[in-house]
Amino acid sequence: MSKIRTTELCCPACGHLWQAILFDSVNATRLLHVTDQILDGTFERERCPECEEALQPEHDLLYSDLARGLWVVMRPPATREALERIEETVPSVFGATCDSAPPIVRAHLTDVIPRLVFGQRELRECLTVERLGVPAALVECAKLRMFRELLPELATLGPTHLLSEGVVHDGADARFVAIRAAVGGPAGVVHLPMTALGELAEKESEYRARYPALFERPYVSMRRYMCYVACPVPPFWAARCAGHGNTPESVHPSGVRNSSHASSV
Repeated sequence: MSKIRTTELCCPACGHLWQAILFDSVNATRLLHVTDQILDGTFERERCPECEEALQPEHDLLYSDLARGLWVVMRPPATREALERIEETVPSVFGATCDSAPPIVRAHLTDVIPRLVFGQRELRECLTVERLGVPAALVECAKLRMFRELLPELATLGPTHLLSEGVVHDGADARFVAIRAAVGGPAGVVHLPMTALGELAEKESEYRARYPALFERPYVSMRRYMCYVACPVPPFWAARCAGHGNTPESVHPSGVRNSSHASSV
């Protein structure tokens, strides 16, 4: 069942307040168009009535698509620094959902693995990766491997992570975008052959031993093994950036109004 609510948003550009309808939960089985909106980036896209700044509110949301085995808790990006505490609550919330579900629904929840994401961008990536046909944990392992190989180039950007944006070149390559933590925007694109992703499955046991949390915990992200974006830039990155003439920045979460975050897109 999908639930919506009226929430007061605050424009991060001019401070104007207005009312908007946001989802508390999305049942994608019944609202197929909402999944399409999440995938194309138009979900809950708002525009400030005063200055016309484009917004995509960050807030709590539960997304489920049992036909695809997806049950995803979305929390605002600003709460990522509390990952350990938040992640501990996900199994109990999922368990309560299973216990209260009708028998016909409970049968579909048997093979579902609960997931946790932070923000609209990560929710979009979660759905995108599911459509790649490669386990999400292996995609994150591929990111970590690419990050290690590209470290000299990525170090010039300061704290950076990779986001999956699906496939390109007629499905031959997976596309990843490098996101700078300090500004939240894209800084470059990396392509990886889909055959390379497939080869990772042959070394799954090796990657499980190296990155166990990606296979065992709800938050399936390379960022588990990196600093949180809400933290100051660590000395390691600061030293590397200074050597390339860049000044790393700390990231400050956007303002909150009535438990909904409004961020520019």
